[in-house]
Amino acid sequence: MKWRIRPYLFSQLGYGFGVNDEFSNDITSGGVYFEPGVGIHFASRKNLRFIMSLSQHIQRGTGSIQTFDFSSNNSIEVNYNLLFNRAVFKIGMEFR
Repeated sequence: MKWRIRPYLFSQLGYGFGVNDEFSNDITSGGVYFEPGVGIHFASRKNLRFIMSLSQHIQRGTGSIQTFDFSSNNSIEVNYNLLFNRAVFKIGMEFR
């Protein structure tokens, strides 16, 4: 089987929705995400191809958590504004 190695660049842009659980007091809002990356496509003349890629997932998220402190009998509310910044490594196979 003869392989052809093809490097490529890609990016993804979208909106991630926050999940609000009905059993908790968390309020989460999603945010815009951006994921730039590079990859290598190992193509062959047969029906099988391999793909490897490395990218960086960047997304802002905000939210609020309400809980109760039993030791002091006080309600606690925590507001947060986070930047999620994760490296993503993917390995895949394609069939024609």
